[in-house]
Amino acid sequence: MEEGDLGRRFFTFADGILIAILVVIGIALCFRESIPSEKLNGYRISVVGHPERELFLINRPPSGLVSVAGILGNSIVEWDAQGRFRIASSPCPNKLCIQMGWVSPPPGVCCIPNGVVVECQGSDWYFDGETK
Repeated sequence: MEEGDLGRRFFTFADGILIAILVVIGIALCFRESIPSEKLNGYRISVVGHPERELFLINRPPSGLVSVAGILGNSIVEWDAQGRFRIASSPCPNKLCIQMGWVSPPPGVCCIPNGVVVECQGSDWYFDGETK
């Protein structure tokens, strides 16, 4: 040891245990399952600034495709057999919404330039308390 060093280590054994537990919890949260599909009440497709174009779907469409008239043009929303969805095509310039790929409920997808928003509607999502 050098002079002035009090012999303290940067990490103690307890610090290492705590870090390991936090890493395991973080990895577990990354791989947890999404909210079960039985809580899914449907999908809401809307165009920002155009409430008359709002569309509610109870189940995924039979064809798996829905065309939505956005601000710039038509966007195509596609569903697969597992209930995941994506924006398959859109007239936006950077195509970031298409690059997002498949999304599982509960989050949604949006195309900001075209104003198209696809949201999942659930019975008790996003509630962490209730007042009476």
